[in-house]
Amino acid sequence: MQSFGFKIVEKSVQDIKPILHRAADDHRPLEIGLYFGDRRALSYLDAELPSSGVPLNTHLDHDRFNVFDIDSELDGFKRQLEQSVKWGAKYAITHVSREPMTVRLEYRTRLMDRLLANTQLMDEICGEFGFALHIENTFHQLDFYQEYFAAVGRAEISRIHHCFDIGHAKVWSTASLSDWLDLLDRLSDDGLRLHFHLHANQGLADDHLSFLRAEELGITGADSYTSEHDYFKRLGEIALRFPDSVKVFEVPATEALANMDLVIDRLSMEA
Repeated sequence: MQSFGFKIVEKSVQDIKPILHRAADDHRPLEIGLYFGDRRALSYLDAELPSSGVPLNTHLDHDRFNVFDIDSELDGFKRQLEQSVKWGAKYAITHVSREPMTVRLEYRTRLMDRLLANTQLMDEICGEFGFALHIENTFHQLDFYQEYFAAVGRAEISRIHHCFDIGHAKVWSTASLSDWLDLLDRLSDDGLRLHFHLHANQGLADDHLSFLRAEELGITGADSYTSEHDYFKRLGEIALRFPDSVKVFEVPATEALANMDLVIDRLSMEA
């Protein structure tokens, strides 16, 4: 269960300090979202990360540095890669697009052509930094990502991988979690590395609830998305099926430590 980790953002030293210390003490992975650019937070991370020893990745500012729009944001993209490498990150996460893209099939070829051209561009730039990029599922159905990553594979793009967000798949697709995990197995077999974003929601919006809060709300049981298993059993399954992948809890900073304790406790009970 050492592959479960924390996410922080560079906004508040008060919020991130205990999480970074816990990640270092437990040698758990840490993801840093590059969204706010707070100077005090950045200075703190510059000072603490080199000696922390934590396995690290970053999350780019996906509103600006996503696949669909990247051709107009190359300088900023490179700066965030430079920041990531400076801290010791090996890869970053970003989204396919800032907003939902067309679902009309008559435009799918044009859309995929644009995404593939920009993906190749991002892959080339990542190569300059010895870096990799994981593309996260957001607003689209499972078949969209299956088609996109198949195109990436045919183009022999080597530095682009996948981040699976469990909450996004629940809200913005109609596929079950089992269907998504089967896709992840196939992507892994094809050579893509995987990263996970774990959090809960009530099914209506991307709430990013901690599992602590979800349990208080009574929504950690089995539902149409998780099928016959509750969320903790599904988290245990993910840990077993994808042992080498980092699994980051994207939850409020004030609940991050208690959320980790709860999940580890539940999974230990089922082991």
